[in-house]
Amino acid sequence: MERKYTMQDFEKMFLEAQKNVMSKLDKELKKVNKKETDNFGNIMFTMHNMMVISQLYNELFKNN
Repeated sequence: MERKYTMQDFEKMFLEAQKNVMSKLDKELKKVNKKETDNFGNIMFTMHNMMVISQLYNELFKNN
């Protein structure tokens, strides 16, 4: 049986996935940078990912 999703359903799923992805990316970055962590690099990586996800969110849900 095929389920039909509304844009509101998809938006909720997207926001939940966004939280999960940011958490996984943060864990991966920490795993890669075990020895010596460059705080500025971590901040830039995180900010870049947040900007990408925000732009994707806006494209999908706010520009319609």
